[in-house]
Amino acid sequence: MRPSFMRALIGPVVLVLLAPHWAAAQSSPRPLPRPDTAGSQQATAPQVAAEPAQVAPSADTEQMATPDAADADVPEDAPQTLWHAQGQEPGWRVEMGEDRVRIELNYGRDVLDLALPAPQMVPYGGLGMKATDQDMAQHYFFSDLGLGLDRRDALCHDAMSGRPYPQTVNLSTAKGVLNGCGGETVDLLTGAEWRIEQPASGTQAAAAPVTITFDRAGTVSGQSGCNRFHGAFEITGEGGLQIGPLASTRMACEAPVMAAERDLLQTLDGVQSFDIDTTGALILRHSTEEVLRATR
Repeated sequence: MRPSFMRALIGPVVLVLLAPHWAAAQSSPRPLPRPDTAGSQQATAPQVAAEPAQVAPSADTEQMATPDAADADVPEDAPQTLWHAQGQEPGWRVEMGEDRVRIELNYGRDVLDLALPAPQMVPYGGLGMKATDQDMAQHYFFSDLGLGLDRRDALCHDAMSGRPYPQTVNLSTAKGVLNGCGGETVDLLTGAEWRIEQPASGTQAAAAPVTITFDRAGTVSGQSGCNRFHGAFEITGEGGLQIGPLASTRMACEAPVMAAERDLLQTLDGVQSFDIDTTGALILRHSTEEVLRATR
């Protein structure tokens, strides 16, 4: 056979046999070139801090986050003061929390932060008094320091200012007993209503009992003989008391009752201080003059 004829016959056959391998080579992905190890730092994309994903908080997430947010501005070493007392000569102060107590002595120069022991009920004056004494007090004893604190519900007046308080307190130290007062002055006024016994006009003319009530929100209200009144009050400075401005309903009653009511409201508006006497009566004063007396 001629050479040219053989070349013409073999060429197509070779192409047919090699076609599948060529097609597979073209369809297979080429391997990526291996990076240069020495230059890998330059080839690596810069590390950018990813922004946190914005995920809508679930109900559980909000409940867990709320206490942390509330406590963020409150120091851990700042317990809530539930009760306090103070005294003079030398100046001292007690701030009592749920399970700790802070005692400042010598005008605050000496400060003690102590665990609060469980109180005992003892005759007022300490454990050494007669068991028959019915005047009882809560007694806290700090055995490591020899300190004792007694408090009882009995009217007390600050030795310097004369401001009244609802509790009498004794702080016993190695050097002696320090006397003082405790509680909140406002507690002497709040609670059950007071019935005014001595109207400002000096008469008993009234269509209804004359009363006055104080609450811890700073609101005062009552019955002025014919109408009801309400307003605000504030305890100031050294036991001062300000009442008013007052507003009242506009019912009409007999002339003597209306006159007594006007006098009462004007008297309340001018009150400057108050006290509780030995019988438990509320005394309202203009300056040092008693102008109204009320009892429960």
